Amino acid sequence: IAVTHLSADSRVFGNGGDYQALQNENIQLKSQAAESNSLKNENDTLRKALGLGNVEGRRVIPVSNIGFYRFFDNEIIIIDRGIEAGIMAGDTVMTGEKVYVGRVISNDKGRADVLLATSRSQAIDILFPNLNVRARARGVNGREFAIDFVPENARIQKGDLFSVTRKPGNTSSGLLLGEIREVATDESKVFKIIRAIHLFDPLGAEPLFVIPSGPQN
Repeated sequence: IAVTHLSADSRVFGNGGDYQALQNENIQLKSQAAESNSLKNENDTLRKALGLGNVEGRRVIPVSNIGFYRFFDNEIIIIDRGIEAGIMAGDTVMTGEKVYVGRVISNDKGRADVLLATSRSQAIDILFPNLNVRARARGVNGREFAIDFVPENARIQKGDLFSVTRKPGNTSSGLLLGEIREVATDESKVFKIIRAIHLFDPLGAEPLFVIPSGPQN
């Protein structure tokens, strides 16, 4: 007599109906799990938005990055909300970690284009907070910046972070921007030669937030 040993979690199917019932139950459980994960992700995004909630006294609008492209010397991402959400040209875009991404340059219903800080057309006044050193970050594309006007005697080193200089009325003031990747000495021995990487990855999928630049209620 052949004996089949069943593990504790094994199930015996008396007929096809039992098997079909189990399949239906499995599909239902997977659907519930997917819905639960979707709600969790949405709640996490909303919690970040509420946590940011008041940036320089301004509300934020949660958005998603849905595309990336280059146009001449510009690097641009597409976000999934636009006019209907109150997003306008000139608005600041940042990550949930308060990293400056760029500025909205065009909008439409259901989308807007954001010019990245790393575009060659962009030059941003920056600050190394721990050293109180001011400089300028020039976009050179490819997630990179060239850092200008850092004195040779400044103790800037690989791994240092820098932020956007604070200016009245500038919605990107104080946001993080990049991390130093390379430091060398200029032949003139007046300024350092520095390269840095943007802390935002345009090919990533992290939640983003728009800070409206217009009057706030």
